[in-house]
Amino acid sequence: MRKIASILILAIAFTLTAEAQKKRGKHQQKLTIEQHTDLALKRMTLSLDLSEKQQNQIKPLIHKQAENKKAEMLKRKELRTAKKRPSSDEVYTMKSKLLDNQIAFKNKMKDILNKNQFEKFEEMKKEHGLKDEDIRIIYSAHSLPESYCLEKGDKYNEEIQGSVNRIEKVLQKSGMRHEGALAWQSKVGPQRTKWLTPSTPHVIAETKQKAILMVPIAFTTDHIETLDEIDIEFRGYADEVVNHFARVDCFNMEEKFIDLCAQLLIEHINANYKSSIRPCCVNCEGTDCASMRKYFGSTPIHATA
Repeated sequence: MRKIASILILAIAFTLTAEAQKKRGKHQQKLTIEQHTDLALKRMTLSLDLSEKQQNQIKPLIHKQAENKKAEMLKRKELRTAKKRPSSDEVYTMKSKLLDNQIAFKNKMKDILNKNQFEKFEEMKKEHGLKDEDIRIIYSAHSLPESYCLEKGDKYNEEIQGSVNRIEKVLQKSGMRHEGALAWQSKVGPQRTKWLTPSTPHVIAETKQKAILMVPIAFTTDHIETLDEIDIEFRGYADEVVNHFARVDCFNMEEKFIDLCAQLLIEHINANYKSSIRPCCVNCEGTDCASMRKYFGSTPIHATA
């Protein structure tokens, strides 16, 4: 999985220029906390050869973890229902609490397991022994109302799909044999409007592989859609259907990305601050982006008034 993540970062760099929980219920029967605890304990017993005493000690720890995760998901649901985005402080608190729980769990496991078992437990977490076919790569992009693309003619969805296709081509040439899927997240706006599909929670729910590697294909730097929505909310969904979940880093301060930004800026200056950001929508009426294009000196300016 680490190998694919590394190749993905390089592949995306070379191609840069180019319904939530309710719907999930229709496609997946959720496990109860007790069922989740029982299955997790059995998997751990098989891997670590736990004694009956150790199983009895570990079971309440797993159960508590599952309870904490469910409470976190319910809190997330309340925020979505209230159409409220958590603040940066709230995101920090949630992630800090998650890490504190993981540290406490690790320390308690260290007290219960013998030295050999604990070493195996740690190794089991680090090396999953996954084949390419065991991993599903989900490319998650910010969604748009469907009418923007299908009626107005915005090429955003085609541009994202084109980037995914180019990355997948690079991965396949390198010998990767995984399954890739494009999904859409962050439906921020009119909820009665039909948005691009499939949604990221839906694609996660239908995953049959053992692991998910999430690629924030439309996000160049970390922010609330990656640190909160993917790392916390989507991880919670994934924990119900796969054994392993990871996310590819955004570019952030990646040197090649910074060089590309600098190159585009230099070209913009050399062109006397005239640029072509992207084509107008096919059925553009000049009411949405004309002022923005005019401000940045971008062509074409397709205004009707």
